[in-house]
Amino acid sequence: MPMRITILIAAAAAIAAAVVGGGTANASPQDDRFIQLLQSEGFDTVNAADEIRAAQDVCKLLAGGAPGDKMVQTLVTHDQFSRAQATQLINASITVYCPNYPPIPG
Repeated sequence: MPMRITILIAAAAAIAAAVVGGGTANASPQDDRFIQLLQSEGFDTVNAADEIRAAQDVCKLLAGGAPGDKMVQTLVTHDQFSRAQATQLINASITVYCPNYPPIPG
């Protein structure tokens, strides 16, 4: 399996675990905004620290050249997200933590 796909699968697993996984006491206003955005999209956010870390990982993957559409597909294939949920999750990450990247079309 190519290294990029392996990284995408690992990132997808981390994102999925974070979204379904308790809260964080030291969240920044940016972190709070991200959690609120996820909640407004209908996600149950039960482990804010992991969700925030996963969102930051999305930005690292994008910075490393990983295509957003491949991240979406990985979440759909390996973590049973709908395409809309995967796109919303990645776009929330982009909106809050790495707005220099364009949103993923959904």
